[in-house]
Amino acid sequence: MRAFPMLVALILSVALLTGCAMTGSSDAGGSPAEDARVIQAERFTLYALGLSCPLCAHNLDKTLLEIDGIESAEVNLADGSVIVRMRPGTSVTVGELRRMVEGSGFTFDRVETPTGT
Repeated sequence: MRAFPMLVALILSVALLTGCAMTGSSDAGGSPAEDARVIQAERFTLYALGLSCPLCAHNLDKTLLEIDGIESAEVNLADGSVIVRMRPGTSVTVGELRRMVEGSGFTFDRVETPTGT
């Protein structure tokens, strides 16, 4: 009987970790025009779906930091937003962001910039 609670905890842990890894990415992709849009803002907000735990947040911010020009990526699990800060004078395309988000196992939703760039 004593092993039962430990077994339940183990099963729940595996289910949670599998759930994080299995959050869906979209095969639909964006429109070519949207993916080609260049973002030159030094700060913008990206939205991703499927972020459910701190490990998810860490994986996504680590992946986004691989993009040349991105200095920081702060993930908010509550609403799936990521505040991205770019090095001055650099840019990124929506398509690059989409590929990195979806390559991390999440669904890319949208990018919002302060000036609409």
